[in-house]
Amino acid sequence: MSAPDAPPRYPDGFLWGVATSAYQVEGGLNGPGEPANNWAVWEASGRVPRTGRGSAGWERWREDLDLAAALEVNALRIGLEWARVEPEPGRFDAAAVAHYAAIVAGARERGMRVVLTLQHFTHPAWLGADPWLDPAGPARFARFAAEIAARLGDALAERHGQRPVDLFVTVNEPNSLCLATYVLGALPRGPGRGGFAAAGRALAGIFEGHVRAWRALHALYAARGWPAPTVTYNAWACAAYGADRLFVDLLRPATRHRVPELRRAFRRALGPRGLKERLVDRLLGGLLGDDALRPLLATLSADEDPLDALALDFYGPFLGAYVGLRGLRVDPWTWPVPTDRLARFLAAWIGPHVDRPVYLLEHGLATRHPRGPDGRPRPDGVTRGALLRDAAAALDDAVSAGLPVAGYFHWSLVDNYEWGSWEPRFGLHGVDHEAPGAPRLATDMAGEDAAAVYRELIRARRPRSA
Repeated sequence: MSAPDAPPRYPDGFLWGVATSAYQVEGGLNGPGEPANNWAVWEASGRVPRTGRGSAGWERWREDLDLAAALEVNALRIGLEWARVEPEPGRFDAAAVAHYAAIVAGARERGMRVVLTLQHFTHPAWLGADPWLDPAGPARFARFAAEIAARLGDALAERHGQRPVDLFVTVNEPNSLCLATYVLGALPRGPGRGGFAAAGRALAGIFEGHVRAWRALHALYAARGWPAPTVTYNAWACAAYGADRLFVDLLRPATRHRVPELRRAFRRALGPRGLKERLVDRLLGGLLGDDALRPLLATLSADEDPLDALALDFYGPFLGAYVGLRGLRVDPWTWPVPTDRLARFLAAWIGPHVDRPVYLLEHGLATRHPRGPDGRPRPDGVTRGALLRDAAAALDDAVSAGLPVAGYFHWSLVDNYEWGSWEPRFGLHGVDHEAPGAPRLATDMAGEDAAAVYRELIRARRPRSA
C-alpha cells in the first residue's frame, strides 16, 4: 500500500523526456558552404548573432544522448532541420538523413522514444521568407513530410534494423510562430509583411500544411505496411482562447461547430482572471478568430480528425502577466512561470478532448548568462530545481484528476541559441559556448544540479508494484 504522500500511479508508458530543436543546438548552418535556412539573411546582416558552431550538437550528439540517458528519461524530442536534409529543392542529402537516423537509433538504444519535429521555426532559405503565405506552401510541406519520413524510415531499417519514427510533431507552436513573425517582428519575414491579417493568413497556411502532412504521413505508413504513426502539432499554451485552444476545437470534427460554447467553457474553467488577461483575450480572440481558418475548414471532410494526440508547451500562458509597470517583459529570464496554475490550466485546455493523449512537450525557464551585463539571477528568484518540483506536483494533481496527460518534456537538455541571442539559458546542462568545442557543464548555467532534481522526481513516479 502506498504512503499517503506518495505520487499517484502514472499511466503505463508515460513519457518523461527532454527536448531540443535542430537550429538551436546543431550549429553548422548559414555560414559559407553550409545549408541556409530563413535566418541566414538576419545572421549575415548582423541583425542577430551568427549561430556558427552553435552548441555543437551536430558533432556532440552521442554525448548529449548520454546526458539524456543519465536523467533516466524514456523519451527525447528532437528537431530535424529541413534546410540540412533538403538543401536544394528536390535534392535530399543522404548523409544528413543517415546522421539523423543514427541519432534516432542512438536514442532508442538508450531507452528513449523519439518525438520528431519537422518544422521548428525554420525552413530552407530557398522556400523564400514567407512560405506559409504562399498558396503552394502547405502542399510543399506535406510532400517534404512524407519524403523525409520515408527516407528516414528506410535508413533506420537498413542501417540499424529499427522501425520508423512513430511520433511526429508537424509544426512547432503555429500560434507563437505567426504572432512572433508577423505581429512582433521577432522572427524573420519578408519585407513589407506584417500585421494581424498576415498572421492569420500564415496560421491558416500552417494548419492546412499540418492537415496535408497528417494525411501524407498516414498514407505513407499504410502503403509501406508500417504501424500507423501518431501525428500532432504542439500549441504554445495561451489563456486567450482565440490564439490557442480554438484551433484544436476547429480541427476536430466533434467540436468544430461548437466554438462559441467551448470558448465560454474554456474561460470559465480557467477561473478568475485579471483585467489585463481579459483585455489580451479579447484582443487576440478578435484578431485571430474564427474567420482566419475558414479556408482550411472547407478542405476538411466532415469526419476527418487530423490530431492523433494533443500537445502543448507551457511557459507563461496568462499574457497579462507579461505587462508590468516597466512595460512588456521581453527578456526570457523575466517571463512569468505560473506552474502553480498548470494543473488547472491543463484541465481547461484539454476540455472535451479527453479521448486523446496529451503531451506537455515543453516546460522550462530561462536564467541569464552569468557573464551578461549585470549577471543577476532571475528577478523572481525561481530556480530550475524549484520549477521542476512544482511541475511534478502539478502533474501529480492532473494525473490524480484523471486527465489524459501522457508525457512531460523539460525544455531544454542543454543551453542553446535562443532565437537571436546567446544570453537566455534554458538547459538542464549549461554550455560554455566560449570554450573550444562548446563543452557541457555538470550543472545548469546558474550552478544548480537541476539534472539530479529531475532524475529523482522521475524515479519517484515510475510504475511500481501494487
